[in-house]
Amino acid sequence: LRKARKMTINELAIQVDSDVGNISRLERDVQGFSPQLLSRIADALSVPVAELFSNDDPHQNTELVPIPASTIRMVPLISWVQAGSFCATDTPELPADDYEAYACPNPKAGPRTFALKVRGDSMTNAIGGGRSYPEGTIIFVDPDHPASAGQRVVAYLEDGGCTFKELAENEMGRQYLRAINPRYTISDHDHPAKICGVVIGSYLPE
Repeated sequence: LRKARKMTINELAIQVDSDVGNISRLERDVQGFSPQLLSRIADALSVPVAELFSNDDPHQNTELVPIPASTIRMVPLISWVQAGSFCATDTPELPADDYEAYACPNPKAGPRTFALKVRGDSMTNAIGGGRSYPEGTIIFVDPDHPASAGQRVVAYLEDGGCTFKELAENEMGRQYLRAINPRYTISDHDHPAKICGVVIGSYLPE
């Protein structure tokens, strides 16, 4: 849509009060988005929001097939305290109302998917060349997605707190939690008491 209007990424970024990197990642479908940014992009391109969601193949000359806006999953942004309560119970339920909602970028998100705002820099890639989740990044967590080594997860610890780390496995088959930032060392308490959910997407707001 942007190229059809002969608009550069920089021009679009300026119009929607964003930056080139953010727009580029959105176009490559490697990060999520807020409803507010999505609305600004749709306005700049003079299309309904639903038209930004398409299942067309860019390598084939096919007509754009929009996905109805009703299929876009809006998930609650909850606090880490709420996440701890969610993980601690055997029958977890998300808050019914009074939360900020974010559009989840993963169409396969489960019905209990929620969002969290990253705290600290333990999941910031300080050396580059891989995924990074700086403080303030919105992560989308699916409690119904099976967890395996190498995935980023939100886990419930034995001390009652929640943490966001990468799930790893040692040579003995024992699972532990690992920070992406090499400044953080592995410690015994990083053995997860319970995996609360797998991170299935992320978004870095302005």
